[in-house]
Amino acid sequence: MNLREAGGVLTFAADQEVGAGDIPLPVSGRALPEVPPTHRTAFQLVPMHVGRANIVAGFLNQAFGSGRELDIRTDIPSNTLLLRGTMEMLERAAEMIEVLDHVRDWARTLDARKEATVENAV
Repeated sequence: MNLREAGGVLTFAADQEVGAGDIPLPVSGRALPEVPPTHRTAFQLVPMHVGRANIVAGFLNQAFGSGRELDIRTDIPSNTLLLRGTMEMLERAAEMIEVLDHVRDWARTLDARKEATVENAV
């Protein structure tokens, strides 16, 4: 999809070099108001607090597969995930991300407990 501005007017034109699997949302119809919300494509930007975006994305790809229901992109510099899918898939992914983003916290807590136990034993 090409976007051009001329005199304050935006013009959209279909890009002739787009592959069949990369049809833009306005052209594919998945973003039209007639599409029920359950089937409409939604986007969610998820910042990681503890985990690394690329590692969490790997777990999500294993759990959900690399199909068209959930598309997962990472932005390494900002440590964020960009999710694209149905609202149901985004909700499922968000629940999993919440757990995965804190796994390292649990590991640190366990390590601290082990160290405290060893120090108390000595």
